[in-house]
Amino acid sequence: MEQTQSVDSEPVYENLDILAYSLALPTVIVLGNAPWHTSIQLPKCVNVWRKQGLFHYFLPTCSSELNPIVLLQKKVKHEWVPL
Repeated sequence: MEQTQSVDSEPVYENLDILAYSLALPTVIVLGNAPWHTSIQLPKCVNVWRKQGLFHYFLPTCSSELNPIVLLQKKVKHEWVPL
């Protein structure tokens, strides 16, 4: 399926608000470093979510030099595919 629209932080945070409000137990969400995960809105939301038992953990930034598929993609793009 092809994505035709960009994602911004508002709908993501609205859904996390709903999740935080409905929690019965403390819960951890894992976030990547996508723009909607790191917007300026996040610190305000995190404080509210913590009070409701929703905590977040950021994945470390990608170390592409350690990821074999990224190395292969770079080789294909820069060496195998003619411009």
